[in-house]
Amino acid sequence: FKTFSDEWLTLKIRGKKRPSTAENYAQHMKAICRSIGSIELSKLTAKHIEEHYLGEKKRGLSDTSIECQHATLRQVLAAAVSWRLISKNPAAEILDPPKRNKPKNAAYNPQQVQILLDEAHDTEMYIPAALGFLVGLRRGEICALRFQDIDLESKSACIRHSLDRMKKADAEKLFDEGKITWFGRASKKGDSVLVLGPLKTDSSEGYVPLPDIVVNAIKEEQKAKKRQKLKFGVSYKDNDFLWTTDDGNPQDPDHLYHGFKLLISNYNAKIAADKELTEEQKAELALPMIRPHDMRHTHATLLLRSKIDIKIVSKKIRHKRASFTADYYQHVSNDMQNETATAMDALFTAGKAKKPAKSS
Repeated sequence: FKTFSDEWLTLKIRGKKRPSTAENYAQHMKAICRSIGSIELSKLTAKHIEEHYLGEKKRGLSDTSIECQHATLRQVLAAAVSWRLISKNPAAEILDPPKRNKPKNAAYNPQQVQILLDEAHDTEMYIPAALGFLVGLRRGEICALRFQDIDLESKSACIRHSLDRMKKADAEKLFDEGKITWFGRASKKGDSVLVLGPLKTDSSEGYVPLPDIVVNAIKEEQKAKKRQKLKFGVSYKDNDFLWTTDDGNPQDPDHLYHGFKLLISNYNAKIAADKELTEEQKAELALPMIRPHDMRHTHATLLLRSKIDIKIVSKKIRHKRASFTADYYQHVSNDMQNETATAMDALFTAGKAKKPAKSS
């Protein structure tokens, strides 16, 4: 099975999927092959696969991670059926396949977003926070945004790349083949590099409008870049990225993750240490700990709560189908449907509607 899975990765995944996606597939196959890689492809059964999932569960893997392995395994074995190497797909015969954990997406309200934007102001986290909350960009898209992608006159940006980390050898090959635009910034070990590659899906590419707050932040960043170039001189790495280190290197998506978490932690620590606040006030002002990707969920949620049509929201956050957006944010739709009853109560006193006056 391992020999076949390696062939499948070469023929169907590497060079055809975005670098980070290909790496995810490779990691899934590595985990799967630890237990079933030595089994002959023709002798692989649903029982072997279920025993592997049970082992992963005992190892502490989450239901979502196991479901991702299952989805990958179904694809691999479907290819084996298609190529007539086996007659049926054993992964498809599992009666009770792994199920994902329900996503724990969190969203801030407008007041919480404002608090964090104020906290991030004058720090390196202001640009990513503004692009996440106010434009709805993904972490890799924030790190990949370049000045050449931005039109300040029309107040828009073209989202066309994602910045991700991958193996240096793979990056060099993909760059030579013209499948990635740029790579650099090796890790401390030197075995991986940051890669400017394709987006998550084709539908992710497109223009997005920029609020004035973001436009102003970008203009300020342009001024800061000029000062940094003068300071560092020839050692400045001018690769046109918007969010960079002081010497011009693009920021790592992992740095965004940890910096965002630290921003929330520092704010909450400041609130907790404020002796002028009561415990009740501290609890009210403290911010829930969310992930950087939840900035995107916040953006979509706030648009929907502002009564923006679901089709427009779907296009704005670059989902392929509005139906996917509607399903994903069903909880928001349900809350908004409940508001229709409140709206009627606001218009009419419940159960006490006045009868029309009789004509004399």
